[in-house]
Amino acid sequence: LTYAPYSVPKINAAYGYYGGGESGMTGLYDLIEDSIGYRPDAYAVVNFESFADLVDVMGGLEFDVPMDMEVDGVYLSAGLQKLNGEQALAVVRYRSGYAAADLQRVQVQRQLINAALDQWVSVGSVAKLPDILSFLNNEVDTDLNVLNILWLGESLTTCEQGVSETLPGSAQWIGDGSYYVLDPYAVVELMNEYYNPFVEDITVDELNIKVG
Repeated sequence: LTYAPYSVPKINAAYGYYGGGESGMTGLYDLIEDSIGYRPDAYAVVNFESFADLVDVMGGLEFDVPMDMEVDGVYLSAGLQKLNGEQALAVVRYRSGYAAADLQRVQVQRQLINAALDQWVSVGSVAKLPDILSFLNNEVDTDLNVLNILWLGESLTTCEQGVSETLPGSAQWIGDGSYYVLDPYAVVELMNEYYNPFVEDITVDELNIKVG
């Protein structure tokens, strides 16, 4: 839930509302900055089909599927297994069987991304570099250049630990819609602890979080 000029004020609607591409990302950046206190450094937009293709380019992904699931005719049983692109896409899209619906889907998506980073970002992936760069050039809309991407890949192989968090808040039903409403004080605490180590701390007054 955010302050926005469109009828359903969800932050995930911003990119489409502002027309996608560079203008869509600028509009999305504006709302992100209102919510967390600073603008992201870069972006990469990947559609569903491209995500599945990336998994196949990387040779699949080993993942512990949390429960039996079915998405558009793709059936998966719970348990550790090697996923192809179509199966990995089913996992990231699935939500109907989760008790917490979207929130649990986000959690599983994060787990899958972390598994992908653990398995793909390695010295052994160097042989796939031409295929990876070709994929990024043809399938991903990003403002990162090749040198940026190579630097990120190298950094991921050497960093000891990353931090990935869901902004603190709660699911609420407001009017005719379901929203995730941020807790501004908890957001400030999280951002200052993990994401602003080298700059001045942000304050609640600097955020523009709609609290319902």
